[in-house]
Amino acid sequence: MKTSKYRPTAKQEKEVLEFADTNKCVIHPGGWAYYLEGFNEFGHCVCDKTKTRVHCPCNEARQEIAEKGHCLCHLYWRDYETYMVAKHIKEGQERS
Repeated sequence: MKTSKYRPTAKQEKEVLEFADTNKCVIHPGGWAYYLEGFNEFGHCVCDKTKTRVHCPCNEARQEIAEKGHCLCHLYWRDYETYMVAKHIKEGQERS
């Protein structure tokens, strides 16, 4: 198995899990390693074009989850049903 030099730290993994638990949200079913590796490589949320989100989870995540059902990078979701609905809609659009 290939090891990334941007592998998430134990502290990052703990923060991701604690945020999800505290805020009663779910983590993307694909896992968090992919997201945190990108974060570690670039030094900010890779989905943030302004490059101001320099911590994961970011300060905006709670509000985005409440309003949109997920945070900007789609790591955190309000619940699994919200994720599945969004995935189903996306897959349907890709087939069109």
